[in-house]
Amino acid sequence: MRLNGVGEMFHSKMMDEKLLREIGILFVYIRGHAFPKNESSLKDYLVQMEGKRDLINNSATPFQKEIFNYCFDSLKELFEKRQYETMFDFVDAVHNLPEIFYREYNLESFWIIYIEPLRIKHGRYFFSDFQYFFVGMNF
Repeated sequence: MRLNGVGEMFHSKMMDEKLLREIGILFVYIRGHAFPKNESSLKDYLVQMEGKRDLINNSATPFQKEIFNYCFDSLKELFEKRQYETMFDFVDAVHNLPEIFYREYNLESFWIIYIEPLRIKHGRYFFSDFQYFFVGMNF
């Protein structure tokens, strides 16, 4: 199935699959330590996540960089504000993003299943700058 320009930008396989797996694993580890909160482990995982930022910025498409940097910044902010339940729900919603970047996936379904419930539950407009790329785009 041929992707349109936006889809190609989103699904580009420019990033190394190993790096994507490492990010996915970090997301799972963060989720496992956010609720119940384990501050020292969370801090360690956030430091590891920051270490991946340079790798992402050197190997990802501009859109992928924006999404992952948004995720990293959001998790860091939630940790600093000690919003562990929101942090858990956030990382639960995004832990599949690395897989979505590597494989064709129905982006609207991802938005409806993962992002919209997160936004509703916490009354925050997570990913509002990226909504256009998710909603209404079926591949």
